[in-house]
Amino acid sequence: MFADKDVLRRVPSGTHELLDVFGPTIEFLVSPDEGNDGFCVIRGTIPPGAFVPIHSHRDVETFFVVSGEIEGLREGESGFEWIRAKTGDFMLVPSGAKHAWRNVSKQPAVQLVTTTAKLGRWFQEVGRPATGNLGPPTADDLQRFISVSAKYGYWLATPEENAAVGISSFQIARNHLAFRSDRNAARTSSVKSCGCSQAAKCPPAVTLL
Repeated sequence: MFADKDVLRRVPSGTHELLDVFGPTIEFLVSPDEGNDGFCVIRGTIPPGAFVPIHSHRDVETFFVVSGEIEGLREGESGFEWIRAKTGDFMLVPSGAKHAWRNVSKQPAVQLVTTTAKLGRWFQEVGRPATGNLGPPTADDLQRFISVSAKYGYWLATPEENAAVGISSFQIARNHLAFRSDRNAARTSSVKSCGCSQAAKCPPAVTLL
């Protein structure tokens, strides 16, 4: 007899717990354990007005936009730039690439994310159960986020680095409001150059395919 895990099966929505990551939410379709410790698949949703600040990790990620529109931040020779992806587009984040996400539309952006089991376990550690009475992140929540990221070797940009591409600390703090309502957070479209004097050594950029 085959165990359920050994045969093709459907994964209904709600099979795994919905987790809030300070605004954006994630739901595993293939958990780190189910992927034989090699990969995981996630349904990620970024509400209108929400952001994912600049960060990087060695884990490769791919994003398929299921619905809505999303903007991804990539670093090139002339600095940072936002690129837009719409429904049906595919985004590749190479290992070590600095990147960020924002939803400046009026609709949620839903993406199918494939990445490593390691990154999946990071989500499990930093995510909060997305219940209806979820409040804003506490100081302990933020400290856990920073500590867990350091444990996994993930790089997080400073508030000044985020502000330079239009993501302010105030907007990051308001991410939880985007999760709890359909209101748009404050937007900004200005992007400044990173001023990198060693552009040739910058990590590979996010790619829209």
